Amino acid sequence: MTHAEKVEHFRRDLESRGLNPASAAPPMCRLAWRIGWNLRPPQFLSFRHWFLSSGGYFAAFMFAFPWLVRGPLIQGGVLQVALQALLAGVLFGLTMAFINRRKARNLHLPTWENYPD
Repeated sequence: MTHAEKVEHFRRDLESRGLNPASAAPPMCRLAWRIGWNLRPPQFLSFRHWFLSSGGYFAAFMFAFPWLVRGPLIQGGVLQVALQALLAGVLFGLTMAFINRRKARNLHLPTWENYPD
């Protein structure tokens, strides 16, 4: 089974289980699949992957956002903003990883390599 066939089977399967199509295949995943990237659906990502990707992106945004809004008028300097962004990224990453792995566990999905059973 090709990756595209597997993804299509996965989308139909989760929709038949009552999962929102936008949750089963978020827009960024659909775009990546359309481009030709063979990414796993989000429900098959590991806790570590969820933590690092969502936490990392959130921390980078939280580090850059103050400069986009206030520029050089930031109180506390670069180190304080970096530490706050890192803490926010860790908390956000842990939260997203926990929520998404719990959702996947409740769906009783096998590994992506063994899908579909």
